[in-house]
Amino acid sequence: MKWWRAAVAVVALLIVVVAAGGSSPVTLVNRMKDDAPPQLREPSMDVVIPQELPDVIALPFTVYLLVLTALVLFGLVGIILALELPRWRRRRGVRGVEIEDFEIGQTVSAVQRVEKALQEFTNHPRRPPRDAVIAAWLALEEAEERLPHQTPTEFTAKLGVDATVLKNLYQRARFGHEDVSAEQAQEAQRELGRIIRELA
Repeated sequence: MKWWRAAVAVVALLIVVVAAGGSSPVTLVNRMKDDAPPQLREPSMDVVIPQELPDVIALPFTVYLLVLTALVLFGLVGIILALELPRWRRRRGVRGVEIEDFEIGQTVSAVQRVEKALQEFTNHPRRPPRDAVIAAWLALEEAEERLPHQTPTEFTAKLGVDATVLKNLYQRARFGHEDVSAEQAQEAQRELGRIIRELA
């Protein structure tokens, strides 16, 4: 039985080889044959091929490059001016004059506002000590125009002199539950006199 299966396999293999040999797409070409190569035919329609590109095609790219170059140069000039102009102004002393004028005006107005605050004590001798301290502080704030976001500590720091004692007296009189004594009101008056002397 074994030889019969082997014979059928060999016959089937031969049939496949014969069938494949007749249907193969590969063909034999005789290399020895020296036929002339086929000639290319001229196209039947006349097609005009331009030899030079027109100038209109190159113009938009040139304009694009010019605009891009101008923008880059404009940006570089802007950066250089932004960096060098403040240095140039500092060398000429423009900022020093502005700061000096501002400091002079600030000193004069500080003396005037502290004198006004000191008058709050002397104009009303029968005022309760709590009201006297609060009135002096409010007069000081009105003269300086204290901003809404400023704390009393920030406000006194802007004066340029040490007003810590007056600030503490104001906070005790305004927000404290204890009574303000006449001695504390006199201390506030002495502090205002000291501020005037330091600012003068």
